[in-house]
Amino acid sequence: MHRTLTWVFCAVIMTASWMGGGSQTPAFAASDGAAVQSTSFAASAEKPSWREAATHWAQPMMFKLGLDVELIILYAQWVVGAPALVVAIVIVMLLRPRHGSRQRRTAELPQTVPVAPSAETKPLPRMTPPRPVGKLSDQVQILRFFLQLFKTQQGANPDAPAQIVRVETRPTCPDETYEMRILHNEEWLTRRMSLGLLGQGGGSRSRCFYVIYDTHMVIKIPPASLVRFSDYKRQIAAEGRIVARLAPRLCIVPRVSVILKAVHTFADSEQLPEDRLEEKYARLLETDPEMQEHLKIDHSFAFFMDLAKHYFLSTTLEEIHSGYGRLIEEARQHPELVWDHNGFMARYGEDAGPVCHALQDAYNHCEERLRGLIEEAGLANAVSSYHLRQFFLTHIAGETIRREDHDLPADVIGKINQLLADMTHTHRQPVERYRKQLREYIRRTRFSQYHRQFENLSSSMLSLLAWIRQKGLALRDLKPENLFVAGNPDEYPGFLNDQDKFSLGLIDVETAVAIDADDPILMAQPQLAGTPLYATPTHLMSNAILMEIYDDLSTILHLQDWFATIAILYKIVTGENLFATTAHVFPEILSRLKVVDPAGPDMHADIIHIQRLFWNSATAEFQDGLARRSAAFASIEVAIPQCFVAGMTTALKAEIKELQEIIVKAVADQSFFNSGDKRRFLKEASSERVGQMKNKLVQEAQRDEGQEQGQVLLYFEILEKVKERLESKQLAAANLAASKPAISLDHLLEIMFQQVFSTMYPDTWPELAPKFYGSSALLTTDITTYQATM
Repeated sequence: MHRTLTWVFCAVIMTASWMGGGSQTPAFAASDGAAVQSTSFAASAEKPSWREAATHWAQPMMFKLGLDVELIILYAQWVVGAPALVVAIVIVMLLRPRHGSRQRRTAELPQTVPVAPSAETKPLPRMTPPRPVGKLSDQVQILRFFLQLFKTQQGANPDAPAQIVRVETRPTCPDETYEMRILHNEEWLTRRMSLGLLGQGGGSRSRCFYVIYDTHMVIKIPPASLVRFSDYKRQIAAEGRIVARLAPRLCIVPRVSVILKAVHTFADSEQLPEDRLEEKYARLLETDPEMQEHLKIDHSFAFFMDLAKHYFLSTTLEEIHSGYGRLIEEARQHPELVWDHNGFMARYGEDAGPVCHALQDAYNHCEERLRGLIEEAGLANAVSSYHLRQFFLTHIAGETIRREDHDLPADVIGKINQLLADMTHTHRQPVERYRKQLREYIRRTRFSQYHRQFENLSSSMLSLLAWIRQKGLALRDLKPENLFVAGNPDEYPGFLNDQDKFSLGLIDVETAVAIDADDPILMAQPQLAGTPLYATPTHLMSNAILMEIYDDLSTILHLQDWFATIAILYKIVTGENLFATTAHVFPEILSRLKVVDPAGPDMHADIIHIQRLFWNSATAEFQDGLARRSAAFASIEVAIPQCFVAGMTTALKAEIKELQEIIVKAVADQSFFNSGDKRRFLKEASSERVGQMKNKLVQEAQRDEGQEQGQVLLYFEILEKVKERLESKQLAAANLAASKPAISLDHLLEIMFQQVFSTMYPDTWPELAPKFYGSSALLTTDITTYQATM
């Protein structure tokens, strides 16, 4: 009897435990039948829990029977186990009350617009959610932060049931859009926000995110928890001093008003200038410390920057260059060209003719099989010859046929895709040549379309670099993610075609340092960190080491910005990273630097070895990148700020002198032409005349082949190239001397790279052997998210 009652009471208590109050835990859920990542937050009701009610009901009866209550509870939880739980669940599921009306409202999830704060809103205290078990990612913490902000704006209970669901992804930052849902006053309120990690996310050690929530903003998460408000204020003030030196150049720095105006407004908020409004919010934080909680993410202060009026340079470049890989759009724009030989060659070039014939043959071989497959499925009337050609174009452009694009059974789509995949494999050579021709055509046309914007952005970048130097600063973390394009938003992106209508500004000056002190000892020690795609080893070396190795500390710090600018200019025009391979050397550099003894006898040798490791790869990668895009860079004219003209002119004159000496020596050392007139001709002739002479010798060589004739041709080939380079440098020097100095981008990049290289790797050090950094040592993780920090 007692055993039976014990089982009954166990079932009751186990049921009560199972039906107990909820908790706040992150989870991953499915939405609309698809696997969608989401974060759910559920809150328990305020009424007594089932466990409390059941235990309260069972206790008197157990006392009457002489049963120990705690023993029964333990027995139910640890001994009875699953059988009792299953029985209890069935009973409770049959008996528990239904809440049909609420379930229907939950499913409908009506859209609502967040309520904007009134002119005289009262400061709303922020109820910080309990710290979850385990460390959540910065991205999840930001989502939790804005979910609480949404609740605060709506006046909802901080513990109200809520959910965040990712509803969209896209290629440009912010690359994810989320829908937030909260249950308030028996209704589901929803709104959306966008979020994305900015670039390398760690060059300055902090991680930056691009967020769209009411406005466009940047959120910077410090590398270590920042819990004291005094430290938070001090860091904002430090960046403010840098911005003051850069004025009137536009900068975006952390402001508390970016977030606080979402939860509290002043009566005169709309009339106050931005700086005055920031001061009022700063005073509010002092008088009402509870408001400081609105600035914390995961119990640590975060930095908020307003980007409502401007555009990230990185986003602008992504928009410009994002179309290069979409071959299918070009193929579908002119679907008839594959079957029009003359039209194909007119668009893609004379050498594209054989590819066109090969593709036609490939289609003819698979067309009959395609028709047979369609007829077998009974769809002959639904699929025309036009559709078959579209299927073919889709595959040779590198895509597959999607079920949502065609009203065909899934199994038929699968068979068509398999047939055409086999076809592209069989005819892979003409298919690859076709794709290459499409890529080259797209690149040429888009380059022509954006040519003016490339010139204006490059000139603006150089102007910004000059301004930073004139203000006695080194930013030390220049990259597209830390730059913005400022212009009339209503004219974007059209204003990029007129350099007078926009400028480049700075986001986040955390790593900046003043370099205009009379004594380098007085220069502050900047953060030892860098973004590998835009950094040199000197970014990770202390001032003490740099002063020991180099003569001029301020020049080294300034040239760090030069090196980053070289990589940025390259990315502006190509959309690619110039030092993508060299960036992988930084883990090894970090390892070596950590064991360098600044006071040790081997310090110089260790630093030289580290620099040699870096510059061997950087030089090889620079030469390769410049050679591959030489024609494009030569067509880009960049305006040169006056403060750079003298230094660049000196560099050009030095190279001109070196080239002239090479020509004189080459003429003196050759033995093919010994008369004074011929030697004088070789010295003074233009590259065009030397080329004509070379072509004449080629014709003679076809009649009289010999070793000596081949040596003469090689000599003239080299002499022609040297003279072409000399003439281009002389033209660049003349353009620098003009009233509006400007030179082509290829010359600019060469001058800048040579200046940085020769300063950071003096010619007294061991000679380099340029080669790409070994592939066996490449990082397994994406280099764009790697942080190089001492």
